[in-house]
Amino acid sequence: MNQTLVMLKKERDFVQKSLKFLQDVLKLSDKQLAVVKDHIDFKVLGEYLSYVCNRIKGVPEAAYEKEQAKAGPKGRSANSDGQ
Repeated sequence: MNQTLVMLKKERDFVQKSLKFLQDVLKLSDKQLAVVKDHIDFKVLGEYLSYVCNRIKGVPEAAYEKEQAKAGPKGRSANSDGQ
């Protein structure tokens, strides 16, 4: 039980830092960030972070999409299609 609590706290900390990062980089308002918090899950957050970090590193859109296509549908969640 204690280990589960520690993992949940680490996950929550990661999510909070990730959302702060995305807010800073994408210049999201607090209202926009609230919408993001209400509509994405942990997996989609990871996908957004991956995309943003790759774009910051200069990975071209086509190269990123090609790499994601190689990962196949298992690399995408159902929620990510409409977001």
